[in-house]
Amino acid sequence: MRITTEPNPDWKLRPHRTSLPVTAAALAFAVLFSLATPFAVPARGETADIPDSLYNARHPRLLFDAADIPSLYSKVRDGGYDDDAYSFIRLMVDYIYSGDDEAGILDDDYGMSSVPIIALATFLESPQDEATRTMGRDVTMYLVDNYSVDFNDYDSSLRLRSLALGYDCFFANATAAQRQLVVDEIESYLDTMTSSINYYVRAHRPYLSNRSAMVAASLGLAAIVLDGETNPNRVEEALGMADRLVANWSGFLIDTEGAYNEGVLYAGWSMRHLAYYFAARKRYDGRILADVKVRKLERWLAYELLPEGNGKTNNLNDSGYTDDPLAQHHTLFDWAQSEWQSGLSAYMYEHVAGPYGWNWGAKADKAATALWNMNLTPVQPDSVLEPSAVWEERGLYYYRSGWPSADNSTDMLLSFYSGVFQGGHAQEDQNHFTLQASGAKFAIDHGGGSPGKDSESHNIVLIDGAGQHHAGSSIGTDGKIAGYVLGGWADFVRGDATAAYTTYSKLNNPGNPFYFSNWSWGYFGANPVLHARRDVVAVHPRDGLPAYVFIGDDIDKDGGLHDYQWRLHTADVNTVDTSGVETWITAPTGRMIIHAINPPRSALTAGLSPYNNLTSEPDSKLLTFDATAVNPRFAFLLLPGETGTPAPTVTREQFAWGVLTTIEWGSRTDLLLLNHSGGTVNAAGPAAVETDAEMALVRFAGTSVRRYLAAGASSLTIGGTAWVNVADGPLNVALSGGIINIDRYDADFVFYGPGGTGVRYRTQQIHFVEN
Repeated sequence: MRITTEPNPDWKLRPHRTSLPVTAAALAFAVLFSLATPFAVPARGETADIPDSLYNARHPRLLFDAADIPSLYSKVRDGGYDDDAYSFIRLMVDYIYSGDDEAGILDDDYGMSSVPIIALATFLESPQDEATRTMGRDVTMYLVDNYSVDFNDYDSSLRLRSLALGYDCFFANATAAQRQLVVDEIESYLDTMTSSINYYVRAHRPYLSNRSAMVAASLGLAAIVLDGETNPNRVEEALGMADRLVANWSGFLIDTEGAYNEGVLYAGWSMRHLAYYFAARKRYDGRILADVKVRKLERWLAYELLPEGNGKTNNLNDSGYTDDPLAQHHTLFDWAQSEWQSGLSAYMYEHVAGPYGWNWGAKADKAATALWNMNLTPVQPDSVLEPSAVWEERGLYYYRSGWPSADNSTDMLLSFYSGVFQGGHAQEDQNHFTLQASGAKFAIDHGGGSPGKDSESHNIVLIDGAGQHHAGSSIGTDGKIAGYVLGGWADFVRGDATAAYTTYSKLNNPGNPFYFSNWSWGYFGANPVLHARRDVVAVHPRDGLPAYVFIGDDIDKDGGLHDYQWRLHTADVNTVDTSGVETWITAPTGRMIIHAINPPRSALTAGLSPYNNLTSEPDSKLLTFDATAVNPRFAFLLLPGETGTPAPTVTREQFAWGVLTTIEWGSRTDLLLLNHSGGTVNAAGPAAVETDAEMALVRFAGTSVRRYLAAGASSLTIGGTAWVNVADGPLNVALSGGIINIDRYDADFVFYGPGGTGVRYRTQQIHFVEN
């Protein structure tokens, strides 16, 4: 069959695609590279026809081997989610696929779901189901007869995956000639994919993405299935390329603590492919390809789960609310139960694809559930995860008050994002946040596509009507977590999106990573600024008081007057009242009160308008606050709560040095100090506060200090007592429950901490001398 050089013209319209710019120079290079590489265009019949004895001795080996079949047979008949999955598999084979033709069985994903289903239905019967095996063989031969490898890495990876699994599982009773046709076809894919620049680029940023995982998994499966039946150099080359792709995918796209840079959708999608390769590779040569970062994916994904349940995850990046990405691509949570007996993954499975999630039927990965789900006792995330987490390399912060134990909960969930682009999918969302509480969506995102990915769809600041530099389709921008402290009662996180407003990622420089790489089509939308920093403070529910959030922006375009707009997208089912000093967002199950701390509400122009994101995602109401200033230093308190929950009394005082806000909760008082002077300031509260902190939050019980949080501080004196004194400051510091948390392990400090039990740099205990 011929090797095509043009991708399927409608591939961009299918789910999960990203565009790869292939210039004429790139294509020419691909052809030259292919001609110069052994096995580029394989000759048919390169190896002798595969006889029954050789085939039967080596297959199956990918999903399972012959020794595994009896235990798998019993496994899907002893009760549990795996039994339910196998019952569904039999239903699909007996009543759906049996009445369809090969093209319909393959669907638009070339058998990604159906081929493993047919394989399990073949082998997990006694005797084995020969009619189903024939169905699988016919489907595999349909791929051989109607398609060829091309330079569309998405489609070719899906087809190669199905060819490899099909050859492994369906050709025991085939003729030697039929087997050879499939082997020849797989060889042609391997040779083209290991020699073409269109595939090789996927090992390099910014081309590196979830599609790198797809290429790696299909190459690896195909190499394993042909080992002993093809030239060993071909197997070695394919496994080597797969390993390079996996190493770079994990090395660059997964944060050290497990957050995936492209978001939830593409994490689930990547693992839907890689888990099968990882399992087959372990069976093949004992290699454990899932490094510690891959194992930590499940921990990060637990934070992304929405409290409302039903399989919903937070709408960030391209991971849309309506996609139910983990309900479709739950493979990780099945495989982790078998691979490392993860009770956390058992919880995640139940809440994304199980009884508290959503059943995507044939679009879900029922084969993974039948193969690997162990029906383990679920581990409630609260028992193994902290309420707050920062993935610094990804640039992601989450706080949540808890996780649902059953269908749903009214827990608070706050996310904040500002990170370095590493390749793949990107959006104009540096310094963006979302907030859900009391069963209501108070601050939301809009998913992929335009305008969902664009600045106007995010909860950020626009300047003169413009947002951040264009991002999307392998064009990225850079933000960063510039500082943070997780303080036990309150967290401080600072994001720096200066580069995101100003320019594109250095990964998109001309000629990077190859001489023909041309990203100039994405060089628009720049909005240069001197700086664009956002501070987020999440106050946890402590002392009988509710959680709340502070958002502060320090953004200056060029030292001159400009129109700045602070934007918040709230769910379109909410009502918004901007008529008073306080702004109220009222939802069916809760409310959020917004206090303008700076500039004062009287100096802001409020706006409210419907927002159509032009996607299947829920639309929003867009709340805006506008100010003309050199630097408006926007600062807002967000007070979510259930309908009817008493609100605190909030008072604001303006000084030459900044703003002092008092939040009175009855027997408790929170004092919020915003220091814009750059020096040491004094403020009156229940006790006098003197500090050089840029921001300080102190909780009093009467006149006694209960807790504090200070950002950018080298000194903090309260009621005449020096609580913080750092000789080589500044740092971010918080006191809660006798624990002092700091964000510099090498600080030369003196802290006052009556009844204190320790000083910690993040999770590390810091040794100190007690006076």
